[in-house]
Amino acid sequence: MSTNKANTIQPLSDSASVVIRTNAQDSLTVDSSGNLTVRNEAVIDGINIGLGGGGVSTNLRVGTSAFGGGANSGANNTAIGYTSLRDHSIGTNNVGVGNASLLLLTTGSNNTGIGYGAGDTITVNSQNTCIGSGADVSSISISNSIAIGHNASAATNKSVYLGNASTNSLYMGNGSVVAPVYLPRAWVNFNGISAAYETVSASYLGPGTYTVRVTQPNHGHQVGHKIWVIGAGAWTGAENGDSHITSVIDQNTFEYWTAQAGNVAASGTVQLRKCTKRGNGNVHSVYQANPATFNPNLSGFGGYYFINLITPLPDANYCILGMSSLAGYTDANCANTTVERCSNNTFFGRTNNSAAIVVVNNNDDNSYNSFSTNVIFIR
Repeated sequence: MSTNKANTIQPLSDSASVVIRTNAQDSLTVDSSGNLTVRNEAVIDGINIGLGGGGVSTNLRVGTSAFGGGANSGANNTAIGYTSLRDHSIGTNNVGVGNASLLLLTTGSNNTGIGYGAGDTITVNSQNTCIGSGADVSSISISNSIAIGHNASAATNKSVYLGNASTNSLYMGNGSVVAPVYLPRAWVNFNGISAAYETVSASYLGPGTYTVRVTQPNHGHQVGHKIWVIGAGAWTGAENGDSHITSVIDQNTFEYWTAQAGNVAASGTVQLRKCTKRGNGNVHSVYQANPATFNPNLSGFGGYYFINLITPLPDANYCILGMSSLAGYTDANCANTTVERCSNNTFFGRTNNSAAIVVVNNNDDNSYNSFSTNVIFIR
Protein backbone atom coordinates (compact mmCIF):
# COMPACT_ATOMS: atom_id res chain seq x y z
CA MET A 1 0.00 0.00 0.00
CA SER A 2 1.25 3.47 -0.80
CA THR A 3 0.11 7.07 -0.54
CA ASN A 4 0.33 9.68 -3.28
CA LYS A 5 0.47 13.44 -3.19
CA ALA A 6 -3.31 13.77 -2.94
CA ASN A 7 -3.19 11.99 0.42
CA THR A 8 -5.05 8.95 -0.92
CA ILE A 9 -4.46 5.34 0.00
CA GLN A 10 -3.80 2.93 -2.85
CA PRO A 11 -3.27 -0.85 -2.88
CA LEU A 12 0.05 -2.18 -4.14
CA SER A 13 -1.73 -3.62 -7.20
CA ASP A 14 -5.05 -3.10 -8.98
CA SER A 15 -6.32 -6.49 -7.82
CA ALA A 16 -5.45 -6.00 -4.18
CA SER A 17 -7.69 -4.69 -1.41
CA VAL A 18 -7.19 -1.95 1.10
CA VAL A 19 -7.54 -3.36 4.62
CA ILE A 20 -7.56 -1.54 7.94
CA ARG A 21 -6.92 -3.82 10.91
CA THR A 22 -7.59 -3.22 14.60
CA ASN A 23 -6.96 -5.69 17.41
CA ALA A 24 -5.50 -8.15 14.91
CA GLN A 25 -8.75 -8.26 12.88
CA ASP A 26 -9.85 -6.82 9.56
CA SER A 27 -12.08 -3.95 10.64
CA LEU A 28 -12.57 -2.27 7.24
CA THR A 29 -11.95 -3.62 3.75
CA VAL A 30 -12.25 -1.97 0.32
CA ASP A 31 -11.86 -4.55 -2.46
CA SER A 32 -10.73 -3.93 -6.04
CA SER A 33 -14.32 -3.30 -7.15
CA GLY A 34 -14.77 -0.55 -4.58
CA ASN A 35 -17.02 -2.57 -2.21
CA LEU A 36 -16.74 -1.51 1.42
CA THR A 37 -16.96 -4.12 4.16
CA VAL A 38 -17.13 -3.16 7.83
CA ARG A 39 -16.65 -5.95 10.38
CA ASN A 40 -18.95 -4.42 12.99
CA GLU A 41 -21.48 -1.58 12.82
CA ALA A 42 -20.76 1.61 10.94
CA VAL A 43 -21.37 4.98 12.56
CA ILE A 44 -22.04 7.82 10.13
CA ASP A 45 -22.73 11.27 11.56
CA GLY A 46 -23.54 9.54 14.84
CA ILE A 47 -26.10 7.23 13.21
CA ASN A 48 -25.61 3.50 13.80
CA ILE A 49 -25.95 1.23 10.78
CA GLY A 50 -25.72 -2.51 11.26
CA LEU A 51 -27.30 -5.62 12.76
CA GLY A 52 -28.03 -4.15 16.17
CA GLY A 53 -27.58 -5.85 19.52
CA GLY A 54 -27.15 -9.60 19.22
CA GLY A 55 -25.68 -9.46 15.73
CA VAL A 56 -28.43 -11.58 14.13
CA SER A 57 -27.72 -11.61 10.40
CA THR A 58 -31.36 -11.06 9.34
CA ASN A 59 -31.83 -7.93 11.45
CA LEU A 60 -31.19 -4.33 10.39
CA ARG A 61 -30.93 -1.14 12.35
CA VAL A 62 -30.37 2.38 11.07
CA GLY A 63 -30.47 5.04 13.76
CA THR A 64 -29.05 6.04 17.10
CA SER A 65 -30.35 3.86 19.94
CA ALA A 66 -32.44 1.88 17.46
CA PHE A 67 -33.03 -1.83 17.99
CA GLY A 68 -31.75 -1.96 21.55
CA GLY A 69 -28.26 -2.59 22.70
CA GLY A 70 -28.53 -5.95 24.44
CA ALA A 71 -28.28 -9.53 23.26
CA ASN A 72 -31.31 -9.45 20.95
CA SER A 73 -32.06 -12.94 19.68
CA GLY A 74 -35.17 -12.31 17.56
CA ALA A 75 -34.72 -12.52 13.78
CA ASN A 76 -36.06 -10.68 10.71
CA ASN A 77 -36.50 -7.32 12.43
CA THR A 78 -35.97 -3.88 10.88
CA ALA A 79 -35.54 -0.70 12.92
CA ILE A 80 -35.06 2.62 11.10
CA GLY A 81 -35.07 5.86 13.07
CA TYR A 82 -33.95 7.18 16.44
CA THR A 83 -34.98 4.72 19.24
CA SER A 84 -37.02 2.59 16.84
CA LEU A 85 -37.50 -0.83 18.54
CA ARG A 86 -35.36 0.49 21.38
CA ASP A 87 -36.45 -2.11 23.96
CA HIS A 88 -36.54 -5.13 21.64
CA SER A 89 -35.36 -8.49 23.00
CA ILE A 90 -36.67 -11.66 21.30
CA GLY A 91 -39.58 -10.61 19.05
CA THR A 92 -39.42 -11.59 15.37
CA ASN A 93 -40.61 -10.17 12.04
CA ASN A 94 -41.13 -6.61 13.31
CA VAL A 95 -40.68 -3.42 11.26
CA GLY A 96 -40.32 0.03 12.79
CA VAL A 97 -39.78 3.10 10.61
CA GLY A 98 -39.68 6.50 12.28
CA ASN A 99 -38.53 8.12 15.49
CA ALA A 100 -39.71 6.02 18.47
CA SER A 101 -41.66 3.60 16.30
CA LEU A 102 -42.36 0.35 18.20
CA LEU A 103 -40.38 1.98 21.00
CA LEU A 104 -41.34 -0.38 23.86
CA LEU A 105 -41.67 -3.63 21.93
CA THR A 106 -39.89 -6.50 23.67
CA THR A 107 -41.19 -9.98 22.81
CA GLY A 108 -44.05 -9.20 20.42
CA SER A 109 -43.81 -10.39 16.82
CA ASN A 110 -45.18 -9.52 13.36
CA ASN A 111 -45.82 -5.86 14.23
CA THR A 112 -45.37 -2.88 11.91
CA GLY A 113 -45.08 0.74 13.03
CA ILE A 114 -44.53 3.46 10.43
CA GLY A 115 -44.43 7.09 11.57
CA TYR A 116 -43.32 9.08 14.59
CA GLY A 117 -44.23 7.11 17.71
CA ALA A 118 -46.23 4.58 15.71
CA GLY A 119 -47.03 1.53 17.81
CA ASP A 120 -45.08 2.76 20.81
CA THR A 121 -47.56 1.10 23.22
CA ILE A 122 -46.92 -2.39 21.81
CA THR A 123 -44.74 -4.57 24.05
CA VAL A 124 -45.67 -8.27 24.11
CA ASN A 125 -48.62 -8.12 21.72
CA SER A 126 -48.35 -9.24 18.10
CA GLN A 127 -49.73 -8.86 14.57
CA ASN A 128 -50.54 -5.16 14.78
CA THR A 129 -50.06 -2.56 12.04
CA CYS A 130 -49.85 1.14 12.95
CA ILE A 131 -49.35 3.67 10.16
CA GLY A 132 -49.19 7.41 10.82
CA SER A 133 -47.76 9.74 13.43
CA GLY A 134 -49.03 8.55 16.80
CA ALA A 135 -50.98 5.63 15.32
CA ASP A 136 -51.12 2.97 18.01
CA VAL A 137 -53.09 0.34 19.89
CA SER A 138 -54.93 1.25 23.07
CA SER A 139 -53.21 -1.34 25.29
CA ILE A 140 -50.81 -4.28 25.33
CA SER A 141 -53.80 -6.66 25.16
CA ILE A 142 -54.62 -5.64 21.57
CA SER A 143 -53.43 -8.00 18.80
CA ASN A 144 -54.10 -8.52 15.10
CA SER A 145 -55.46 -5.00 14.58
CA ILE A 146 -54.76 -2.07 12.25
CA ALA A 147 -54.67 1.67 13.03
CA ILE A 148 -54.17 4.07 10.12
CA GLY A 149 -53.93 7.85 10.43
CA HIS A 150 -52.61 10.49 12.81
CA ASN A 151 -53.35 9.40 16.39
CA ALA A 152 -55.54 6.54 15.18
CA SER A 153 -55.99 4.03 17.98
CA ALA A 154 -56.99 0.37 17.66
CA ALA A 155 -59.04 -0.46 20.76
CA THR A 156 -60.23 -4.00 19.99
CA ASN A 157 -58.65 -7.19 18.68
CA LYS A 158 -58.93 -8.21 15.04
CA SER A 159 -60.18 -4.76 13.99
CA VAL A 160 -59.36 -1.96 11.54
CA TYR A 161 -59.42 1.67 12.71
CA LEU A 162 -59.22 4.51 10.17
CA GLY A 163 -58.55 8.03 11.42
CA ASN A 164 -59.00 9.56 14.86
CA ALA A 165 -61.96 10.97 16.79
CA SER A 166 -62.10 14.02 14.48
CA THR A 167 -62.37 11.99 11.27
CA ASN A 168 -65.85 12.39 9.77
CA SER A 169 -65.63 11.68 6.01
CA LEU A 170 -64.11 9.08 3.71
CA TYR A 171 -63.25 10.08 0.12
CA MET A 172 -63.17 7.32 -2.46
CA GLY A 173 -61.58 7.21 -5.91
CA ASN A 174 -60.90 10.65 -7.37
CA GLY A 175 -62.61 12.43 -4.49
CA SER A 176 -65.91 12.99 -6.29
CA VAL A 177 -67.68 10.47 -4.09
CA VAL A 178 -67.87 11.20 -0.39
CA ALA A 179 -68.84 8.48 2.06
CA PRO A 180 -69.40 9.43 5.72
CA VAL A 181 -67.39 7.35 8.17
CA TYR A 182 -69.69 5.54 10.57
CA LEU A 183 -67.71 3.83 13.31
CA PRO A 184 -68.43 2.64 16.84
CA ARG A 185 -67.09 5.49 18.99
CA ALA A 186 -68.14 4.06 22.35
CA TRP A 187 -70.12 1.19 23.81
CA VAL A 188 -71.52 0.43 27.24
CA ASN A 189 -73.21 -2.51 28.92
CA PHE A 190 -74.87 -1.90 32.28
CA ASN A 191 -77.51 -3.25 34.64
CA GLY A 192 -80.27 -0.80 35.48
CA ILE A 193 -81.08 -2.66 38.69
CA SER A 194 -77.53 -2.27 40.05
CA ALA A 195 -77.57 1.43 40.89
CA ALA A 196 -75.10 2.69 43.48
CA TYR A 197 -74.76 5.93 45.41
CA GLU A 198 -71.46 7.70 45.94
CA THR A 199 -71.35 10.24 48.78
CA VAL A 200 -69.06 13.20 48.16
CA SER A 201 -68.32 16.53 49.86
CA ALA A 202 -69.99 19.63 48.46
CA SER A 203 -70.36 23.34 49.12
CA TYR A 204 -72.99 25.78 47.88
CA LEU A 205 -71.50 28.93 46.32
CA GLY A 206 -74.19 31.39 47.42
CA PRO A 207 -77.68 32.66 46.63
CA GLY A 208 -78.47 33.19 42.98
CA THR A 209 -75.51 31.24 41.63
CA TYR A 210 -77.29 27.92 41.13
CA THR A 211 -73.84 26.34 41.53
CA VAL A 212 -72.57 23.62 43.85
CA ARG A 213 -68.88 22.76 44.16
CA VAL A 214 -68.04 19.09 44.69
CA THR A 215 -64.82 17.46 45.93
CA GLN A 216 -64.39 14.01 44.39
CA PRO A 217 -60.85 12.61 43.91
CA ASN A 218 -59.98 11.80 40.27
CA HIS A 219 -63.54 12.46 39.13
CA GLY A 220 -62.64 12.52 35.42
CA HIS A 221 -65.64 14.71 34.54
CA GLN A 222 -65.84 17.23 31.70
CA VAL A 223 -68.03 20.26 31.28
CA GLY A 224 -71.38 19.02 29.99
CA HIS A 225 -71.39 15.65 31.73
CA LYS A 226 -74.77 14.76 33.22
CA ILE A 227 -75.36 13.50 36.78
CA TRP A 228 -78.21 12.75 39.17
CA VAL A 229 -77.79 14.25 42.64
CA ILE A 230 -79.49 13.36 45.93
CA GLY A 231 -79.27 15.68 48.95
CA ALA A 232 -77.64 14.36 52.10
CA GLY A 233 -75.83 15.42 55.26
CA ALA A 234 -76.07 19.17 55.94
CA TRP A 235 -78.26 20.00 52.94
CA THR A 236 -81.46 21.64 54.17
CA GLY A 237 -83.41 21.37 50.95
CA ALA A 238 -84.57 18.63 48.61
CA GLU A 239 -81.59 18.48 46.28
CA ASN A 240 -82.97 15.65 44.17
CA GLY A 241 -82.75 15.57 40.42
CA ASP A 242 -80.76 15.73 37.25
CA SER A 243 -77.97 18.20 36.71
CA HIS A 244 -74.91 18.86 34.57
CA ILE A 245 -71.26 19.75 35.13
CA THR A 246 -70.71 23.47 34.50
CA SER A 247 -67.05 23.82 35.45
CA VAL A 248 -64.03 21.58 36.11
CA ILE A 249 -61.66 23.21 38.60
CA ASP A 250 -59.09 20.40 38.72
CA GLN A 251 -58.93 16.61 38.76
CA ASN A 252 -60.50 16.51 42.23
CA THR A 253 -63.01 19.38 42.04
CA PHE A 254 -65.93 20.24 39.77
CA GLU A 255 -69.10 22.36 39.87
CA TYR A 256 -72.63 21.50 38.80
CA TRP A 257 -75.83 23.41 38.23
CA THR A 258 -78.65 23.04 40.78
CA ALA A 259 -82.31 23.99 40.57
CA GLN A 260 -82.47 24.20 44.39
CA ALA A 261 -80.60 27.48 44.82
CA GLY A 262 -82.88 28.75 47.57
CA ASN A 263 -83.12 25.56 49.60
CA VAL A 264 -79.61 24.22 50.16
CA ALA A 265 -77.16 24.83 52.98
CA ALA A 266 -73.76 26.39 52.56
CA SER A 267 -71.96 23.06 52.76
CA GLY A 268 -72.49 19.37 53.32
CA THR A 269 -72.48 16.20 51.29
CA VAL A 270 -74.39 14.97 48.27
CA GLN A 271 -74.90 11.55 46.72
CA LEU A 272 -74.28 10.92 43.05
CA ARG A 273 -76.35 8.04 41.72
CA LYS A 274 -74.05 6.02 39.46
CA CYS A 275 -74.82 2.66 37.86
CA THR A 276 -72.77 -0.46 37.43
CA LYS A 277 -71.44 -0.63 33.89
CA ARG A 278 -68.88 -2.14 31.58
CA GLY A 279 -67.69 0.00 28.73
CA ASN A 280 -64.85 0.64 26.37
CA GLY A 281 -62.13 3.14 27.20
CA ASN A 282 -64.27 6.06 26.07
CA VAL A 283 -67.11 5.63 28.59
CA HIS A 284 -66.60 7.67 31.75
CA SER A 285 -69.76 6.95 33.71
CA VAL A 286 -73.45 6.05 33.62
CA TYR A 287 -75.91 7.85 35.89
CA GLN A 288 -79.54 6.97 36.53
CA ALA A 289 -81.79 9.90 35.70
CA ASN A 290 -85.11 11.26 36.89
CA PRO A 291 -87.68 10.47 34.18
CA ALA A 292 -89.58 13.65 35.07
CA THR A 293 -86.75 15.48 33.33
CA PHE A 294 -87.95 14.03 30.07
CA ASN A 295 -91.66 13.52 30.72
CA PRO A 296 -93.33 15.14 33.78
CA ASN A 297 -96.17 12.58 33.60
CA LEU A 298 -93.82 9.70 34.47
CA SER A 299 -93.11 8.65 38.03
CA GLY A 300 -90.39 6.50 39.58
CA PHE A 301 -86.84 6.24 38.36
CA GLY A 302 -86.92 3.40 35.86
CA GLY A 303 -85.30 3.20 32.46
CA TYR A 304 -83.75 6.68 32.13
CA TYR A 305 -79.98 7.14 32.04
CA PHE A 306 -77.16 9.54 31.25
CA ILE A 307 -74.05 8.15 29.52
CA ASN A 308 -70.95 10.36 29.81
CA LEU A 309 -67.96 9.99 27.46
CA ILE A 310 -64.27 10.67 28.08
CA THR A 311 -63.23 11.78 24.58
CA PRO A 312 -65.96 13.95 23.03
CA LEU A 313 -67.31 12.98 19.63
CA PRO A 314 -66.76 15.43 16.73
CA ASP A 315 -70.33 16.75 17.18
CA ALA A 316 -73.74 15.69 18.46
CA ASN A 317 -74.83 14.19 15.12
CA TYR A 318 -74.33 10.60 16.21
CA CYS A 319 -76.56 7.57 16.33
CA ILE A 320 -77.26 5.46 19.40
CA LEU A 321 -78.06 1.80 18.88
CA GLY A 322 -79.17 -0.40 21.73
CA MET A 323 -81.14 -3.40 22.88
CA SER A 324 -82.39 -4.20 26.36
CA SER A 325 -83.27 -7.51 27.96
CA LEU A 326 -85.89 -7.42 30.74
CA ALA A 327 -85.15 -9.43 33.87
CA GLY A 328 -87.30 -12.55 34.18
CA TYR A 329 -88.38 -12.54 30.54
CA THR A 330 -87.36 -14.72 27.61
CA ASP A 331 -85.81 -13.17 24.54
CA ALA A 332 -89.09 -13.56 22.65
CA ASN A 333 -91.06 -11.70 25.32
CA CYS A 334 -88.72 -8.69 25.32
CA ALA A 335 -88.15 -8.50 21.57
CA ASN A 336 -89.82 -5.08 21.46
CA THR A 337 -87.82 -3.65 24.36
CA THR A 338 -85.35 -1.13 22.95
CA VAL A 339 -83.11 1.78 23.82
CA GLU A 340 -84.18 5.18 22.55
CA ARG A 341 -82.33 8.47 22.60
CA CYS A 342 -84.07 11.23 24.56
CA SER A 343 -84.18 14.28 22.31
CA ASN A 344 -87.38 16.01 23.38
CA ASN A 345 -85.48 17.89 26.08
CA THR A 346 -82.70 19.95 24.48
CA PHE A 347 -81.01 20.69 27.80
CA PHE A 348 -80.52 17.06 28.81
CA GLY A 349 -80.96 15.32 25.45
CA ARG A 350 -77.40 14.98 24.15
CA THR A 351 -74.13 16.78 23.54
CA ASN A 352 -70.92 15.61 21.92
CA ASN A 353 -69.77 14.11 25.25
CA SER A 354 -73.01 13.05 26.95
CA ALA A 355 -76.30 11.45 25.94
CA ALA A 356 -79.60 10.67 27.64
CA ILE A 357 -81.37 7.40 26.86
CA VAL A 358 -84.60 5.68 27.87
CA VAL A 359 -85.33 1.96 27.81
CA VAL A 360 -88.90 1.30 26.72
CA ASN A 361 -91.25 -1.42 25.56
CA ASN A 362 -92.43 -0.26 22.16
CA ASN A 363 -95.87 -1.83 22.58
CA ASP A 364 -96.95 0.68 25.21
CA ASP A 365 -93.97 3.06 25.59
CA ASN A 366 -93.51 2.06 29.23
CA SER A 367 -90.08 2.60 30.73
CA TYR A 368 -88.23 -0.14 32.60
CA ASN A 369 -85.58 -0.30 35.26
CA SER A 370 -85.09 -4.06 35.69
CA PHE A 371 -82.97 -4.87 32.64
CA SER A 372 -79.49 -5.21 31.22
CA THR A 373 -78.70 -2.96 28.29
CA ASN A 374 -76.14 -2.70 25.51
CA VAL A 375 -75.64 0.67 23.86
CA ILE A 376 -73.32 1.65 20.96
CA PHE A 377 -72.50 5.20 19.83
CA ILE A 378 -72.13 5.35 16.02
CA ARG A 379 -70.60 8.39 14.31
